[in-house]
Amino acid sequence: MKKIAILILSICLLVAFAATPAMAANGTGFDQNGLNLKARVFNGWLGDLNTLAGGGGEGTENTWMILKWSKDWAWGDPNWLPPDDATVVGAWLTVHQTQYLNESEQLLEWVDKNSIPEDAFYRLEVFQKVMKVSNNLDAWEAYEDGGALDLGWGNYEPSGVPKYVLFQMTFTLYEQVSPGVWVLIYTEDICTTSPKGLGHPLWPEETL
Repeated sequence: MKKIAILILSICLLVAFAATPAMAANGTGFDQNGLNLKARVFNGWLGDLNTLAGGGGEGTENTWMILKWSKDWAWGDPNWLPPDDATVVGAWLTVHQTQYLNESEQLLEWVDKNSIPEDAFYRLEVFQKVMKVSNNLDAWEAYEDGGALDLGWGNYEPSGVPKYVLFQMTFTLYEQVSPGVWVLIYTEDICTTSPKGLGHPLWPEETL
């Protein structure tokens, strides 16, 4: 379980701190990589996501990714840069990823979305949510105490409040107890839920 926890943390940080693909493509449906700009969804392999982002993805990278974003989320340009300053406060991005591990807690090769790897013993799912927030130092400090993370995508001056906050990061681990039957065995909020009374990190501007 310790190895799994370390793997989960590394996966979470990888996805959370990586930026997202440039939205330069046109079209109204899913492309061959799983990107649908009209629906504001990416539904495909991590390798294809990296290919879209110009990062040289290779194969599936054994990870199925689902990204969704609000209509007011403005993608950065060029590839794999954070959202630009046109993104408004309250805009959000969610990331959900799935992987399979064997009984020894090793990541398994996974190339067919419609089937699971033969030696799959665990299924790992990670969910994250990011939001652009306003410039309120007191609110940010409260969220930081609750486990929220600064993504490093720019800060307000002179307060230093991050513009983009990762405020949800949870993982769930399932065990396959018989063919096709999965049982939840562990769940954890790595980045805890927002502090009581604050709701979500769309707070008012601080009055100076």
